[in-house]
Amino acid sequence: MNCQKRIILTASVTILFVTLALPVFLTAQEEDREGNARGLFYAPYHAEGDYAGPVENYTIQAGDTLRGIAQRKLGDPTKAGLLARMNRINDPHRIYAGQRISVPIPRIGLRHAVELLVGSGDDCDLVRVAPGHRFHSGDRFRLRLAANHNGYLYIFNKDESDTVRRLFPNPRINRGRNYVRSYTAYQVPPTSWLRFDENPGEEQVLVILALAPVDELEELEVADDGVLPAREWERVEDLFRRLRGTEAGGNGAEEGDGEESFLIQTRTEGTNALAVRFTLRHEREW
Repeated sequence: MNCQKRIILTASVTILFVTLALPVFLTAQEEDREGNARGLFYAPYHAEGDYAGPVENYTIQAGDTLRGIAQRKLGDPTKAGLLARMNRINDPHRIYAGQRISVPIPRIGLRHAVELLVGSGDDCDLVRVAPGHRFHSGDRFRLRLAANHNGYLYIFNKDESDTVRRLFPNPRINRGRNYVRSYTAYQVPPTSWLRFDENPGEEQVLVILALAPVDELEELEVADDGVLPAREWERVEDLFRRLRGTEAGGNGAEEGDGEESFLIQTRTEGTNALAVRFTLRHEREW
């Protein structure tokens, strides 16, 4: 069987696999909703039925629409109906400048896994490896990610030689757009593999998921091959530190089952992004 068309499925997840980086819709099957990260991934709003969760206040500006507010604050214009119900707005088309409304603060979630290609030709397997897995020279792998909100995804890779590349957005994935749909899996790279060279060390993968485009990341100077100058990487690192700084107070949750991880962050008022960094360890095979 061709390696591009085969995947090993686990008991904890049911995901169809396609080539060419087409989005794959994920479905929850008997997911635990008791407060762990996996369950929270599928329940992004606190008590959505009675709106008992945290909210932020927003003052409507001239030219605002509920769809526009839902897009900016919640990453999904179809949540305009939710805003209308929460604020007892009978006609969502009739709002006025100066009106104050409550906007739910969602849990932003990221589901991620590393897939390793084992074997070659017809004798191959695509397996998900556990966090902390030690890779070897020549190993081929890729990332697989899904978000629980419509949003904007940014992925950067810093290798053992300190070269930094932007992996996503990528002209070959999603037509170069970094807008991602909720509960939809994206694979990076789309039709090829990342490969470890002969130099052992640690590679850093930095992921930022935002409900709205991040100006600082949209304005980065990036070479045609995706490489970032050092000064641009410093901007990314500074933003990452600021985003991680908003996670104080025990609002986050993370869980892994050995093959994939769920990271949840309750968005605080004034920020609308989640940031995570994970390490890929690479050693020589003796």
